[in-house]
Amino acid sequence: MTFNRKDYDEWADKRRADTVTSQAGALKGLEQAAVAAKYVTGDVHWDRYLSMATATVEHISDGIGRMRDKLTDPMIVDQTDIIKIKLELAHLVGMKEMADGLLRLPTDIMKLGEKATLRLAGIGGVASDDD
Repeated sequence: MTFNRKDYDEWADKRRADTVTSQAGALKGLEQAAVAAKYVTGDVHWDRYLSMATATVEHISDGIGRMRDKLTDPMIVDQTDIIKIKLELAHLVGMKEMADGLLRLPTDIMKLGEKATLRLAGIGGVASDDD
């Protein structure tokens, strides 16, 4: 079977339409999540969670500082001790990155929701009126 330019253009248009349709569903979900996040961030319980998470991040940051100090301590020369310190430091850095991500989550959801709303408007999707 051979294809000519017209067949290719029809195939490409169909593929584009399928992509837009599949994106619209995902974008609609992001838009709805942004609305929910907007209401959650003003909640007393959510604010308490954020304050506790912020304290946890600060505690982890202190631990990272202590491990970095230990790692540069000239009195620690045993290879096993140095490896343990490096492992603990890597663990703490990973925990801090995760906790920072949790703190950014509501803001990130709202930003993605705004982008999704704009994108839906651009592809002809129906934006929600719940804002």
